[in-house]
Amino acid sequence: MGAPAWAEEEAGGVERDEVVQEAGAPVCSGTPQPRLQSSQGREVVHEEIAGPQRHGNRRVRLNVAARADLEWWRRFGLHWNGTAMMRSVVAAEEPQVELWTDASGSWGCSAIWGTRWFQLSWERLPAAGQRNIMPKELLPIVMATAVWGHLWRGKTVLFHCDNMAVVATLRSGSCREPQAMHLRRCLAFMEATGEFVLLAEHVRGVDNVAAD
Repeated sequence: MGAPAWAEEEAGGVERDEVVQEAGAPVCSGTPQPRLQSSQGREVVHEEIAGPQRHGNRRVRLNVAARADLEWWRRFGLHWNGTAMMRSVVAAEEPQVELWTDASGSWGCSAIWGTRWFQLSWERLPAAGQRNIMPKELLPIVMATAVWGHLWRGKTVLFHCDNMAVVATLRSGSCREPQAMHLRRCLAFMEATGEFVLLAEHVRGVDNVAAD
């Protein structure tokens, strides 16, 4: 589980284990929404995930996405303290953390947060270089969250990205591109366990000079 195989190598000073251990979420068709409640210290999962799997006398076989949903919740349950809930976004809330990320189809990707930054060349991650642009644009966001996310507990974090499809995926929690969806699920897991909120804002490519 965790980041895809092409992201499980050393990348620009970010060690593989840091990304894999922090982004330990499975692939699925959509990001699970917070439906947990505390019941005498026990975990309660919403019926739409843990409901009956029979329709009359017909047995229903769970597909990969449904199994991944259950695995996502199982992993989250290992981290859940029984009382703390995932934070909700307040529309008027100002972000306490802002980052800029960018990716090139042929060169690599980068992210910057204040004085912290990293760059990764696709030469060091050849498999990533063969993907389309959407997973490439999401990868620095996942890497930044895996490396710096432990500093964001209780905060609202805003990513500035010049790819509108990636911004839409971060806002909706879902997309149809399999590798991009995998990365989005990794983000959802880190967001839930790290108790911070991720927001996304589109910025024009010509204005995204910090991450360039």
